[in-house]
Amino acid sequence: FTISATAGGVTATRQFKITVKAPVYTTYNSASGFTFAVPSGVSSVGALVIAGGGGGGSVIGGGGGAGGMVETTAYPVTPGGNVAGNVGGGGAGQPPGRNSAGGTGTNSVFGNITAYGGGGGGSWSMNPASGTPGGSGGGGSHGNSGPNGLGGNSTQTSFSPVGATGYGNPGHRDAPASNYGGAGGGAGSGGPVNSHRRTGGDGRVSNMSGSPVTYAGGGGGAG
Repeated sequence: FTISATAGGVTATRQFKITVKAPVYTTYNSASGFTFAVPSGVSSVGALVIAGGGGGGSVIGGGGGAGGMVETTAYPVTPGGNVAGNVGGGGAGQPPGRNSAGGTGTNSVFGNITAYGGGGGGSWSMNPASGTPGGSGGGGSHGNSGPNGLGGNSTQTSFSPVGATGYGNPGHRDAPASNYGGAGGGAGSGGPVNSHRRTGGDGRVSNMSGSPVTYAGGGGGAG
């Protein structure tokens, strides 16, 4: 664009150009800690934080719940500073004959944002055979003592002070006929905890990477 100014009968003209730089994406996807170095001149960043999913239960076991998902388009940062974070790992599934739920996923962290690990699926030998709570809850198993396996609740929260919204849903319970375990919840859909469903909870679409991608789907029930 051009700006012209006149003073004392003299006109001066100068041309200016605005350059819009392409977004820079940084991804951390190995289960470990990291430090994000904030570029100079940058005072806010978009962030998508997803925790590790829960492990499935054993013997007509419930599916593992998806790791919690947290998203913000304007996380405040200090230009030239650092933001500490961590990528969570998935929970362990249970082998046959175990009387405990699948393992809970590990939390993922970016600064003041925490995405909570997904809940584990319930196992046949448990009483009650319910899924455990987590970012999204694990699914319940029928249980060898009767149909008592409810889905686990979601523990994911939002972080309003930094404009971050959390997504997570409860898991589902076992099947009425005891022929399959309940599904784990996903970031897009899940529960209530006493509802029957075998197919894992839906994930949620995010455009954080520059194109629509679905993340954090729940695990299906076994059987």
